[in-house]
Amino acid sequence: MSELDPSTVKAVADKIYRDWLDNKLVAGGNLTFETALIRAIEAGARLVAPARVVGLTPAQLELLMFIEGFIKDNGFPPSFDEMRDAIGLKSKSGVHRLITALEERGAIVRLANRARAIEVRRTAA
Repeated sequence: MSELDPSTVKAVADKIYRDWLDNKLVAGGNLTFETALIRAIEAGARLVAPARVVGLTPAQLELLMFIEGFIKDNGFPPSFDEMRDAIGLKSKSGVHRLITALEERGAIVRLANRARAIEVRRTAA
């Protein structure tokens, strides 16, 4: 399989995110972002992570993609509850571990003592 250029990966990831968001909000579906991503890949959307996100786990990459899409659509970062629901975790502590790992890897920056204070530094695509 040949590697896609980052703009193609970003376009495919954006489409998957928008399809998932449409299902969740418009159709009232309970499809998680992880399931939407798996279905898209099974349907032939072959994504190869570009070098700048190498080293992230699939869960970290999924969360980073969700955060980017959410900020793009809403103008502000998602809450921990929104992130938990989006990627299908059972508790906010799982989101906290993923956020901490993304911060340690330089993908995001959090501002202390502020709600929804997440800035994306490295993009998912």
